[in-house]
Amino acid sequence: MASLIHRQDGRTKKQFMKDIREYTRKEKLWAEIFKLELEYNNNRVTFEDNGVDNSGKLVKKACSKPDYTFHINNKKRLIEIKTYNFDSPQFTQKFLTYKVSSLKACQQAYILTVNKDWYLIFNPELITEYLLNENLHAPHIFPPFSPNDNVIRIYQEEIQKYLSGGLAILKYWKNPKSIMKIKQNNL
Repeated sequence: MASLIHRQDGRTKKQFMKDIREYTRKEKLWAEIFKLELEYNNNRVTFEDNGVDNSGKLVKKACSKPDYTFHINNKKRLIEIKTYNFDSPQFTQKFLTYKVSSLKACQQAYILTVNKDWYLIFNPELITEYLLNENLHAPHIFPPFSPNDNVIRIYQEEIQKYLSGGLAILKYWKNPKSIMKIKQNNL
């Protein structure tokens, strides 16, 4: 369980509260968009909160859990949502960055990384056997992304290897309703 000061990553409490509220709102939108996309592919889907709190309110003592439980054709899937804004100068399309603590908390979950054009799904085996393997990924501190927590970077070439090996799936948004919701919400 990370302390409030630690989680703030140098932000003021006011800015941290604003960021939590906005990030939680976006995660919920992405969960709804992912649901629409799955339904477009003829799946029966519902989802519910799984994390400690998905209201967007500040929680003093947070513990990491995957964000949502999705029920896809009567199969339960824990889903952790990670968003990327590639228009932001601190991010690049050459790699993705994940907090090690988040990956450890989601070892039994699928990680859904989303942006306005595509979504990438890492399966639990990829997380436990490859991403958290320190022989393959040496964790580092990468400010300004995460000044207090170790992170790993996964480069484009490596993602291609995981896609080829069936450990990850990359798809472009196809459902017109999904695409419209992304545009309407400026995601």
